[in-house]
Amino acid sequence: MKQIPLVDLKAQYSTIKEEINIAISKVLEDQALIGGKYVNRFEEQWAVYCNTKYCVGVSSGTTALETALRALDLPYGQYVLTQSNTFVATIEAILNVGLKPLVIDVNESGLLDPEKIIAFVNSNRWLIGCILPVHLYGQVFDTKYLRENLSPNVKIIEDACQAHGLSNFNYSDAACFSFYPGKNLGAIGDAGAIITNNERISEYCKKYINHGIGDNKYVHEMIATNYRMSGINGSVLSAKLIHLDTWLEKRKNIKLSYNEKLWKYCVSKERSYDHLYVVRIPNRDKILKIFHDNNIFAGVHYPIPIHKQDAFKDKILKVEYLKTTEGLSSEILSLPIYPELTIEDVEKIVSIFVEEVEK
Repeated sequence: MKQIPLVDLKAQYSTIKEEINIAISKVLEDQALIGGKYVNRFEEQWAVYCNTKYCVGVSSGTTALETALRALDLPYGQYVLTQSNTFVATIEAILNVGLKPLVIDVNESGLLDPEKIIAFVNSNRWLIGCILPVHLYGQVFDTKYLRENLSPNVKIIEDACQAHGLSNFNYSDAACFSFYPGKNLGAIGDAGAIITNNERISEYCKKYINHGIGDNKYVHEMIATNYRMSGINGSVLSAKLIHLDTWLEKRKNIKLSYNEKLWKYCVSKERSYDHLYVVRIPNRDKILKIFHDNNIFAGVHYPIPIHKQDAFKDKILKVEYLKTTEGLSSEILSLPIYPELTIEDVEKIVSIFVEEVEK
């Protein structure tokens, strides 16, 4: 029986194998292995694609978030307002820079509610130094509305690690991407980027990810670390970027096909760049097993909110009881969605889903 994976990286590679192999060969021939011209070229391309002035390529989405938060120079121990139904890196980054995560409940789409954030922050002006919204599943959080209704002293860092294709970043201090292989735009290993329109933030990030080095290779201007992007990933990402809009269009068409029968179950109803197609059903674990028995490998993003993880229970402060966050975690299911998924595969997934959920 044919397997339908959650994401098929081999299928994508097979369609652009020659381009990827050439991209890797160029780096090896030039031995531009760490940073260098291939990373610089991708940084320029990604900044243009995202309509921002600056891009700094880094080693992962996690290190992008951490570095961007450090660049804000917030007082040690200040609170960052975010959500708990996200990948753990969102919270790890906050803790790793000496700040405190404060989580608030989300709406039914899994996104933060701008109105709720504005009301809370404006009544607790002394408390929040930064807001870190997540464009979960590729859905677009309304950063513009948030920025227009908050004091400029409150910083905003966007977790765009699942939102490749989004190109309006004029209302935050910086945005962070992951190029983990399974993303809409994936590297061949871990990689990430920080984009910003703030020159000071860009210059700080460039130095911080490279041992604090400025113009002089042996002068270290700050205590920093090594979060650099590899030359091979810079080159591969440039080769893949040419195809991103086509891949996004295919993802959109797959979502539309799912929507014909599954719209009432769909969580990710917001305007989206379709990294994941997420449905909500009360018997999630049963359906997950049935899919597995039929060689369909769906996923769950994410089964345990971070505030309920043992390692983080005493590290996270909650604004309120996270009713929707916890409700979603027990009922959400991510269906396969990737550009190479066939219409026959979609029809099989939908048929089994409808038969089992609606019987």
